[in-house]
Amino acid sequence: MQHLLELFVRTVHAQSLIPASGQLSASCNFTTGELNFSCIPLYIAYLIQLLLAIAGGFFVFGIMMAGYKYIIGSVTQAGTEAGKKEIIGRIIGFAVIVFSYLIVDTIVRLLT
Repeated sequence: MQHLLELFVRTVHAQSLIPASGQLSASCNFTTGELNFSCIPLYIAYLIQLLLAIAGGFFVFGIMMAGYKYIIGSVTQAGTEAGKKEIIGRIIGFAVIVFSYLIVDTIVRLLT
């Protein structure tokens, strides 16, 4: 019975603000505490990647809700337009987030 239960129950690990391996580079180890000032840009880049993943999740959820609004709004012309504007707004917002990530990532790579 225990083996059958293990098939359906999986272990889920949450994302931490500290990298799972504990290391960002050879000189930056969070588990042993070996840190220096060169770790700061690497850690900022790690946090930005984490935030981009969270923003991607919100984007997917928002696109699904906007698509639902677009489909349900097909009964009236105003509902269709509102859904279309929301989809376009969410795509533009995500594009802004991705381009800002690329700019910050370029800056961090130049600093390290």
